[in-house]
Amino acid sequence: INAEYMGKNKLCCNSHSREMFRPRVSHYAVTELSARITVQSQRGSVKKCFVYHQDRYAPDTRHAFGVTEFFLAGSCDYYDYYQGVVSCPTRRVRYRFLLYPTDGTTAVWLGEDGTNTSASAVGFFHLPYLTTRDLYAVPTWASSAVCYQIFPDRFCRVAQHGEKNDRRFVPWHSTPTRDNFFGGNLVGITSKLPYLHDLGINMLYLTPIFHAPTNHKYDTQDYYALDPAFGTLDDLKQLVREAHTLHIKVVLDCVFNHCGDNFFAFRDVCLNGVASKYADWFHIHSFPPDPEKCNYETFAVNIPSLPKLRTENPEVREYLLQVAEYWIREADIDGWRLDVANEVDHHFWRMFRDRVRAVKSDAIIIGEIWHEAHEWLLGDQFDGVMNYKFREAVLDFLVFEKLEAETFARRLTRLVMLYPEPALRCCLNLLGSHDTDRILSLCKNHDESTARARVLLSVVVQMFMPGIPMIYYGDELDMEGGADPLCRGAMMWERVYGETVTAASTSAAATTTTTTTTTTTTTTTTTTTTTTSPSPSSSPSTSPAPERPKLFEVYATFTKFRKSHPAFQTGALKVLHACNVQNLVVLARLSPDDNSEVFRLYLNCSARRQHPWDPQSHHQTVWSSETLCDATSRSDVPLRPFEARLCFNPLAGQQ
Repeated sequence: INAEYMGKNKLCCNSHSREMFRPRVSHYAVTELSARITVQSQRGSVKKCFVYHQDRYAPDTRHAFGVTEFFLAGSCDYYDYYQGVVSCPTRRVRYRFLLYPTDGTTAVWLGEDGTNTSASAVGFFHLPYLTTRDLYAVPTWASSAVCYQIFPDRFCRVAQHGEKNDRRFVPWHSTPTRDNFFGGNLVGITSKLPYLHDLGINMLYLTPIFHAPTNHKYDTQDYYALDPAFGTLDDLKQLVREAHTLHIKVVLDCVFNHCGDNFFAFRDVCLNGVASKYADWFHIHSFPPDPEKCNYETFAVNIPSLPKLRTENPEVREYLLQVAEYWIREADIDGWRLDVANEVDHHFWRMFRDRVRAVKSDAIIIGEIWHEAHEWLLGDQFDGVMNYKFREAVLDFLVFEKLEAETFARRLTRLVMLYPEPALRCCLNLLGSHDTDRILSLCKNHDESTARARVLLSVVVQMFMPGIPMIYYGDELDMEGGADPLCRGAMMWERVYGETVTAASTSAAATTTTTTTTTTTTTTTTTTTTTTSPSPSSSPSTSPAPERPKLFEVYATFTKFRKSHPAFQTGALKVLHACNVQNLVVLARLSPDDNSEVFRLYLNCSARRQHPWDPQSHHQTVWSSETLCDATSRSDVPLRPFEARLCFNPLAGQQ
């Protein structure tokens, strides 16, 4: 269903062979009767683009073709992208392009055999048959999803559960290290579902919760058991049930690239060496495996506690595929986020997709890939990836000021053109994660007011982009934290409810009994007292709560827009304007029906007032970071320093 072609010849604009670009074309089936086609040309070289398409068995005569004009979808540093959807009533289609150069020279044809002024000389691009099985299918619910990532040990602690575990939990707001444990658990997460619902969250992503010795759990010891510190299978089932009641999907994180050194198969190899029946489950260079020498492949470079699994081994493959099926069947989870996904073979992921979708047809599959991931996003492996390339672009422009406005705008265009549109809708657009500094901490080279303004602009871009915005827990409450492990601090519930958190908390039922645990180097003393203070896992008290940070309200407002407007769900993004002098960027989300402009976003990224670019009298300002708005708010009012302004076009689809 996907193919890419590189033109074999240079584009000839006249009788002389003058090079303009080497065109690139891609296509994929949208439905059984239509296909999306993109042609990529050298920036500024083409002024009009027409695609001539027909059934593959139709006669090659001019009158036998349907003709569709493709419009400019966007431009990046070097390329223009012309894009459109063509109908394929017989499911078979072949096509070629007629391109009109901007310099007024002779129009040229583009086909599989290159470019020429003669149509018959260039051949056709082909979609042989749009089979149902090959359709690019992603979960429909992903189009309106807003994701919230939780590091379970640090989100919410319920003391009655922690008391059953023998780990020593540090006081709630201790400095996070690679080795300490805070006691957050699944019951605590369940107790906070109403808070997440108020924020507008409808997709929950938990970092690993399976049995493992570390606080991060990426060193899996038992793929079929939850870590006792987090809870029981019943706790997970209860979390998923209550989340589903609030229309929140639950996605779990798992590592199929490597395991922990306590994993049963690796322990057996360490004990029995080459005679172990699991000897071929790993990449071992010599026997016995020796952690001191690290004579086996691991995650990253020589991390002996994380031996790499040999997924090409049929036994390993089957074991892991059954793990993926088990948790969907047993706990009714809604998908998987896959750690280090780019270091596992494509064949495994194709089988993974088939097996997961056979159990739950709308389960989502997200891969952790930090670089461009086109080869994993062809409709046969992942639905989307962690969009670190988006994060990189936003930070380089708004935080580090490495990019100018026009370069940033072109970078956004390249990002939305990088993957097929269904995959783009399923990518997690993040500003931070458990593996990165928190964005507010990255802004510390600016004064506090400017730092917060830049974070807010970053969040607005995140919420405006196609894809699934992913909020890292606590970012909505202005949490700070440097590189791992500092980015994994305890959730600051006092910024929501006003309580002071110093120790373990009460149950999710908000009882008045709290357990305070004090740990020293030699003893652990537990005392139980009665208090009327709310705790991290209890319901809010009746006392006045503090005003929530501005970012919380920004996220909550934009989640409503994303859930209620099709333009935010399946409409394209278009860069309308960017200016380096003003440091101004103007973006639009288009109607999925007719590509008319529905929403316009102004981003004044400077410390100066700016006049809006091309204000439309009929546009309504529906949100601004600086002023209160209603349906009568004008869109031509000058933008204040670092203001983001969202305008709505009530005439979209009527013009």
